[in-house]
Amino acid sequence: MGRAKQLGLVLLISSVFFASCKDGGIKKIVKVPAATKFFSFQEEGDFSFNEVVFNSEGAFFSGNENISYIRINGFKERVGNDFNLSFWVRNIGEPKDSQVLISIKDTIEGFKRFKLWFGGRRLTGIFNSDHFWAKDYDYKNSKSKAYYDSYQLDKGRFYFLSLNVSKTKIEIFIDSEPYQTFKFAHGNSINIHEILIGAEESNKGLINQFSGNISFFKIFTTNLTLSEIYSLNREKLDYFNKINDAHELKKFNH
Repeated sequence: MGRAKQLGLVLLISSVFFASCKDGGIKKIVKVPAATKFFSFQEEGDFSFNEVVFNSEGAFFSGNENISYIRINGFKERVGNDFNLSFWVRNIGEPKDSQVLISIKDTIEGFKRFKLWFGGRRLTGIFNSDHFWAKDYDYKNSKSKAYYDSYQLDKGRFYFLSLNVSKTKIEIFIDSEPYQTFKFAHGNSINIHEILIGAEESNKGLINQFSGNISFFKIFTTNLTLSEIYSLNREKLDYFNKINDAHELKKFNH
């Protein structure tokens, strides 16, 4: 191989490597921006709640007839358009049920909405008029290939979920790995005035309750990089790995 071709090959490899660094393909421990709100959910805090038990594994939502929920409001700084929600979650409900994790309310423009839920043990949701689970994001259509390509989360296992929300894109990460990305042809927007965790509101009251645990819930006023998400995941990884190991051992013994 001539020197010119060798030099070209080196430059190509270098450009690919640096591109991967730039787009977040390589994860490393970094300093994470301060969260605008943080709740361990291991105890009561600055939020309202109903039928929720707080312990070392976070907030426990029973899924009984008396619907469990947590309601967060009182945001002192503007949260909207570009934001991140990160937390640990364990689902123990039935896969056939829709279980809402997060329902965001915009009290100024009430028609705007953002919801994330478990459907068939897959994560899906809606951002204004865009339905993540549907082909072309149209609720009149059948479920999309992206929905079926999203893997199902195991019952009883804790996962670290991080959600980047922007006007044109939703990125979902599970255990600091990409889970699903939804890109929109038009801009979406919402202002967070209230977050309802564990259920959603309807004309008939609260419905589609979540059954399981949510812990170490953080709200950021910006999207996070892959390395920042990885660093957040590492903060409590050993702690939740021990809980997951105990869960697997219990399944084996039964």
